[in-house]
Amino acid sequence: MKEIRSHISLLIPLIALLFGIQIIMLVQRSLDTQETHLVQDYSIMIASKQPLTITTLQDKIVEAKSLDAIDPEPQLDRLKQSIGDISIFKKDLPYFYSLNLEYFPSKARLDAITAILKKVPNVIRVESFAKSYTQVYGLLTFIKFSISIFAVVVFIVSVLLMLKQIAIWKYQHATKMEVMDILGASVWIRNRHLFKLAFIDSFIASIITILIVYYLVDTDFIRSILESLDIGKGILEGVLDFIRLVVIALIVSNICVILVIFSKSKN
Repeated sequence: MKEIRSHISLLIPLIALLFGIQIIMLVQRSLDTQETHLVQDYSIMIASKQPLTITTLQDKIVEAKSLDAIDPEPQLDRLKQSIGDISIFKKDLPYFYSLNLEYFPSKARLDAITAILKKVPNVIRVESFAKSYTQVYGLLTFIKFSISIFAVVVFIVSVLLMLKQIAIWKYQHATKMEVMDILGASVWIRNRHLFKLAFIDSFIASIITILIVYYLVDTDFIRSILESLDIGKGILEGVLDFIRLVVIALIVSNICVILVIFSKSKN
């Protein structure tokens, strides 16, 4: 029973750390998916006196992906129903285009792209919808920042709890270590049981974490949210996520063991 409590004392902070990391990865994938959707739906409107080509714009804007001509006929038909003959307007009508980008730029870069487009010869109007676009981009940036702060706090608290528990393990086996020290055993051999416990708990914590995440994602509430955001379960990577968690858990737990060993040795 005492041994089980010792394992639980390390498992709890380790699971908290891994769960936080897994949630961060899922949120990041969700945000990346949303950015992809925004890029696909977002376009800059351009009006030009002369025809434009995507090649011309790509020479000036590296993010330029495609340039689609906009047919003004539907709007002209509506106008015709209101005022009648529009041939005089049609003659001087500019060329309209929709410019799509490769990726989601920052506000500063969007302003720069708009400025570049306005300097292109024959371009008379550029509409980037910067206000609404910037609001969405700012929200995504704020979420990323908040998640990063959350990750740092969870990591620090979890590591401190792990260090404390590993120090307790070392104290519990102090007598055995002293005997092995007298017999000439190296510091790594004397503390191998600490590495063994950390190794076992890393695997157990990774399994528990991935099961918890899959259970939560499969609940009706979370599933409805993901579906409303057009994300789905594609943000889960199954085996790869588990491998990542195991590797992270092993690295963190073994570093904690090493810190405890050498801090105690100096004392």
